[in-house]
Amino acid sequence: MDRYLIGELLPPFLFAFGAFVSLVFTVDNLYELMRKVVEAGLPWDIALKVFVLKLPRVIVFVFPMSTLLATLMTYSRLSSESELIALRGCGVSVYRMVFTAVIMSFIVSGITFIVSEEIAPAATYEAARTLDVALKSDKPVIVKQNNIFTQNIAEFNRKMAVKTKF
Repeated sequence: MDRYLIGELLPPFLFAFGAFVSLVFTVDNLYELMRKVVEAGLPWDIALKVFVLKLPRVIVFVFPMSTLLATLMTYSRLSSESELIALRGCGVSVYRMVFTAVIMSFIVSGITFIVSEEIAPAATYEAARTLDVALKSDKPVIVKQNNIFTQNIAEFNRKMAVKTKF
């Protein structure tokens, strides 16, 4: 029964984890990171490194939400298909049916605690340091020029005029 309930809890947990990570990261960090790539000329490899380094901080917020959503979705589906009633009819107590979800939530809480206390602070510090070093470097990454668009159009018109004469 425990393997069955874990099998029912994991897919909604993974779906919720992916959905919440993409949503929270997009709202929280991605816009600011893309702005620095476009405006400040941050290289893409540095932006990708900062992106990966900021993920543990987002994971700390997402794990509890994913656990809650997975538990609600799983037991709601089991209830709607009368599987909980069938288990009660077989003599399984309510406490035993919920035991698997409680154990899973304790495991996720432990992982969240470890990530929150050990991994996220170091990764966040490294992301901030990497971003500061990349943005304060003396070498220009992007050289801005004026009137590039109009210069290119004039050059294009000259080339097209030469091609149409022949």
